Amino acid sequence: MKKYKAVVCDLDGTLLNSNHKISDYTTRVIRRIIQKGIKVIIATGRHYKDAIHYKDILECESYLIALNGAVILNENNEIIKTCTIPCKYGDKIIDFPRDEDIFMNISQGENWYSSKLREQDRKFINESGFNQEVVDSFDKAKGKEISKVFYMCDDLNKIQVLENKLQESFGKNLNITSSFPQCIEVMAGDANKGNAIKEILKDINCSEDEVVAFGDGLNDYEMLSVAGKGFIMENANPKLKEMLPECEVIGNNNEDAIGIYLAKLFL
Repeated sequence: MKKYKAVVCDLDGTLLNSNHKISDYTTRVIRRIIQKGIKVIIATGRHYKDAIHYKDILECESYLIALNGAVILNENNEIIKTCTIPCKYGDKIIDFPRDEDIFMNISQGENWYSSKLREQDRKFINESGFNQEVVDSFDKAKGKEISKVFYMCDDLNKIQVLENKLQESFGKNLNITSSFPQCIEVMAGDANKGNAIKEILKDINCSEDEVVAFGDGLNDYEMLSVAGKGFIMENANPKLKEMLPECEVIGNNNEDAIGIYLAKLFL
């Protein structure tokens, strides 16, 4: 079996179960492979202040990819690279028309602004301790570069309509993707998990062929494409499976799929 040196793993829908927890079994497995010298890198659409919580649980002293590659942190949780949306696009997105049922969130530096805090959002906050500021207006975010814009709506038709309009207006200059069907995520054109992995590999003496990656959303496409071996969750977006037919589909995120497969690979 090929000797891999690094594991890159998405959080929601992949490493985390439906209750946004890492199972005890998977936690034990990851800690064991870290002790064996394997680098474990979290790559998530979440804000880095939120994601560090899970890095600490795993006792993972490694790099962290946050906001879909817009921010990279080193082993000491220091930001080493950012890739932001220029003001000329960010200000236009802030004013871009959307249905009133679609909630908008903006990540800007250490801040996260939200047009509404839903009950499920409160659960995220309670888990990691990362706070979101609910605002009536996003004017305070104007005139400054933005890390990520995040839209959410349970009405898939409304989300699709907005995504189409965003793609038409900004698709040539920005990265527009999603981690789950009810959302749209907008980053700088070069901000994606795949590019972030390439940056990190330069520092850890590891080639792309020596990396395995696990994901479930369309925002994981570049990451899974870059890795020497990519694994897609059973519960993944069907479009992702169609886009990457060469990637092996493993169990779902509620069945210790990550822990079981890592144990098979490394223990």
